Amino acid sequence: MASDASNFLYGAVAGGVVALILRVVETYWLGPRLAASREAREKLLLYSRHLYFSCSQAEFRLKYISKQMREKRPGGIASLKLSLKDAKTLQWYTKEGYYITSTAYLIALVACWIVKLQRDVVFLPFERKSDTTEFLNLVERFKAGLSTRTILWYHYIHGIGERLMVEGQDKPQPIGLSMFSQKLHTDAMFRDYYDQLMQFLNAVASGSYLAGIEEAAATLEQMERFLVAKRAVPEIEMSADEEPPAMG
Repeated sequence: MASDASNFLYGAVAGGVVALILRVVETYWLGPRLAASREAREKLLLYSRHLYFSCSQAEFRLKYISKQMREKRPGGIASLKLSLKDAKTLQWYTKEGYYITSTAYLIALVACWIVKLQRDVVFLPFERKSDTTEFLNLVERFKAGLSTRTILWYHYIHGIGERLMVEGQDKPQPIGLSMFSQKLHTDAMFRDYYDQLMQFLNAVASGSYLAGIEEAAATLEQMERFLVAKRAVPEIEMSADEEPPAMG
């Protein structure tokens, strides 16, 4: 009887210790890791939707520009030749300069959401590690498409995305097209930073860098397909001839 009682006591103590260890592991190790994983997944889904939409808009814009140049109808994109120096009033950005302003914004917006994904979701919680590698390769191809043998430089693409964010907030977000226009008009340092992108678009309208924007457009389309295939976003159908409106 004494032996049975002793075994029962030891078993109860051992069981209690095991339960305590499991509780500690769950509370201080497993729980936070699961919470962090859920938070990362939620961020991935949120940012992916924004990235998908911005990629779609930029893709359609770049393909439209390419089509106009290939068909030798540059008149449809003639405003890409305008300069920020022509902007005497804020209305210039909504009238004569709207097309070049919105095109620069769409490119910068893609870069901005890429920056947010890389900054806030350090380890992208796709189903497989190879998926993260594939996504990052697409990001690199997009940057290379715009910067290889052009007046843009590789890290500048990252920079135009950073500059589009509203800092000083808990969750920095990209500014809209209207604020982008206003900052170009009133903030000399902001305008100077984006001047290189504007010069790039001037050169595109003159027939340069066509291969670069076509490669960038193709990569954006692949990025959209990737996000849909990995169930990061729902599939959105849109006519190939329909250009979505610029975000503002």
